[in-house]
Amino acid sequence: MKIIVDRNKLLEAFKSLLPIVNSNGSGLGITENVKLEANGDMVLLTGTSLKIFLSVKVPCEVKEAGSTTLPLKRLNSLIKEMVKGEVTIDSGDGDTSSIRCGSSKFKVNGLSAVEFPACPSLDDKSSSFSITQDSLRKVLKQASYACGNDETRVVFRGVLFEIENGKLNVVSTNGRMLAFDTADTVDRLGTDANTKGRFVIPLMIRDSLLKTLIQSDSEVHIRFSKNCVLFNFGDVELYTKVIDGEYPNYKQVMPTNLDRMAIVEKAKAVSMLRLVSVVSDDKFKTVSVCFETNKMTINCTSPQIGYAQDSIDVDYSGSELKICLCADYLLSIFESLETVNVGINMSDGFYPVKILGEKDSFAILMPIKLN
Repeated sequence: MKIIVDRNKLLEAFKSLLPIVNSNGSGLGITENVKLEANGDMVLLTGTSLKIFLSVKVPCEVKEAGSTTLPLKRLNSLIKEMVKGEVTIDSGDGDTSSIRCGSSKFKVNGLSAVEFPACPSLDDKSSSFSITQDSLRKVLKQASYACGNDETRVVFRGVLFEIENGKLNVVSTNGRMLAFDTADTVDRLGTDANTKGRFVIPLMIRDSLLKTLIQSDSEVHIRFSKNCVLFNFGDVELYTKVIDGEYPNYKQVMPTNLDRMAIVEKAKAVSMLRLVSVVSDDKFKTVSVCFETNKMTINCTSPQIGYAQDSIDVDYSGSELKICLCADYLLSIFESLETVNVGINMSDGFYPVKILGEKDSFAILMPIKLN
């Protein structure tokens, strides 16, 4: 195999592959490598953690078709230090590759591509749907930040994809807050509206998608079965096993009869939260949020540190209301919603709060009960 490829395009592909390859922990040397398959006018780069496979196509000049594998971390470090320009990778007939860029030249030992694990294929019972890259990026950003880290509740460590009625619902929760958003699937052939199903993807897949999806109307084609899911878009193909377990019925915890609404400028609320929560020293970062006519005040008291208070003008005309919330959770909600103004829908100081973004995006946040 011999290819000439743009250094920056190669490094951009490595950026997507490194988190997956570095996470494998399998003890298999081959899974620390990236597989390079050169053919036509491109090289296909593939990395795996065994549960996840990510392939990225990079345009290049193929002098000699073929394949090999090379240690990704070392290859990335070498090429990153090289001068900008074209990189030549020549594996000859063996598993040692010569790498040249400008006046720099290296030889790197690899392993045969034959030893690289094969990506499993989806079974014949798989279902499929499509969504634009921009829509998937938005719903992931606005609805995947609430995942938990509890080892005993594995499904909470992933993001729920639910397909029904021609829509993709994305949900995440840690038991104390819940994030939700929805987007229309693409129905060019009149078949997507009939697709139904749900699966939970690992957080690493969420991260990989957010890094590689772009603001584009080009489509992401998604095929899923009981145990795995395949994302295909642009020059990227991403396969993963899904998280096993029954995701809770999130619709049962939706609060109703929320009769008070405050409209808050997100940027001002974020700045105030960051400032006031500095004095909090408890694990929940508890802050007291008080609403009165056209005003929101946040204060925090810590016996070890001191006291902080700040307020901003808001659109609120209900009766005075005080509620204790986790500042970190509230910040993660505000920062993830792509909107200028945020709606805060409440009932009283003990009932869950619903925080509204644009269109259908929202979050549910449980109040903190103080002794």
